[in-house]
Amino acid sequence: MDISEQNRNSAWQQANEIQRALYGNPESGTKLGHIFTTHSLPSEFYTTYALHVGDVILGLQKKSDLPSLLQSIGITDEVKLMRLVADLYEFLAPLNGAVPAPQSTQPLHQEIAETEAALARVAPVRTMAGDMHDLESQAPQEAPIYRSEQPSITTNPAKTAPRWESEQR
Repeated sequence: MDISEQNRNSAWQQANEIQRALYGNPESGTKLGHIFTTHSLPSEFYTTYALHVGDVILGLQKKSDLPSLLQSIGITDEVKLMRLVADLYEFLAPLNGAVPAPQSTQPLHQEIAETEAALARVAPVRTMAGDMHDLESQAPQEAPIYRSEQPSITTNPAKTAPRWESEQR
């Protein structure tokens, strides 16, 4: 969808303080450029990239449409696209009224990769299902069978009958 300059100017006139700060502040432009260069995107995509993000800031495009908007300019690698969108969502967080995440020295996608690598090193949790699987996978061993003859039980009932009172000595 092509959005005219007139539509952008109209949206700018109606924008709130947060939208104006994200859209017009040079610091925001620097952050947006840093996100672009961090993901090693071709420089010919920058103008369209900035316009699409700006349209999201002004409310002319939905934030949820950002992945398809970025695909339309030629970003086809899904992993790169999802990492880029994650960084842009973090950049656009003030629009949600959300508290911004603590600033880190690393981009979000690097933090995610480090966390996933650390989780891969954690030993799996031992569960009863795992123990049962281990037991079933072992060679079956013949369990001992204890046999008892009926006369041995009935001839000496005192040994087998339950006793509820305590013995007095």
